[in-house]
Amino acid sequence: MIRTSASDEGAELAREYIEYQKKKVSISNIVLMFGHLLLDMGEYVKSQKYFENILRSNPNDEDVACIYYNIARAHRLKSEYEHSLSNYVKAYKMHILARPQRLVSAAKALNGIGIVYHEQGDLELALKNFSDALKLYRKQLTKNHTDIAGTLTNLANVYRHQQEFSKAIELLQKALKINYKSLPSDHPSIAAVLNNMGNCYFEQADYEKALDHYQRSLKIKEKALPADHPDIARTMGNIGMCYCSNGPDDYGLALESFERALEICEKTLSQTHPLVKCFEQYVSDVKNELVITRH
Repeated sequence: MIRTSASDEGAELAREYIEYQKKKVSISNIVLMFGHLLLDMGEYVKSQKYFENILRSNPNDEDVACIYYNIARAHRLKSEYEHSLSNYVKAYKMHILARPQRLVSAAKALNGIGIVYHEQGDLELALKNFSDALKLYRKQLTKNHTDIAGTLTNLANVYRHQQEFSKAIELLQKALKINYKSLPSDHPSIAAVLNNMGNCYFEQADYEKALDHYQRSLKIKEKALPADHPDIARTMGNIGMCYCSNGPDDYGLALESFERALEICEKTLSQTHPLVKCFEQYVSDVKNELVITRH
């Protein structure tokens, strides 16, 4: 038995989260909202099991499609791409074949499919799915809707990998403007855009601007997310990369960032997850560099 009490700040954050999520039609069902919250908290395994259990209770057609979508998202966040893609496609087909069609929800599924292809390195298929999602959203939503901002961010990440940095930053600035208008000031989606802008500057070797954007992103994530959330680790890792790029004088700061990122990932992800392996390698590499530098 654990007795807990909410702080004023915690209660306000929870209230903002719930009110924001209630505005999103696809997860207006409170049962689905709880599973979505587990995903946002970084509890990927728990969320997947939760949605799979709901699936066994014979929910209605629209809820089934939304459950497939969230199971797909859980698999993707665990880097289980084959299972993720299969569930995203199920969700998309159910939404698009419904009468009337559920186009906004279908667009969400297309976005998820695009993210899987992007993370697998298939930029052409990623770009196609993101573009198709954006077309559907623009038919159904207002121009300042956060789902449009999310898709602009996804498109920007593809352009960044194609080294079209000006186009990527332009889309990210549009996404950031929408999010500032439509979301609570400390929402993780704002942090995500700032992080992606940092990536653009980093890959252009503008480490000062990159570090500024990463630190702004981290400040929001540390306020809005659980302390052991993998997204905090990702941004900590990006900050570590900036310190590495500054040269030997900042290797100590880089090591501190990578070790913290690794500690977070080891608490929340499997030992075989790519992010865990990545930070293990970074920690090892920086330690070796420090030994060489000291000699």
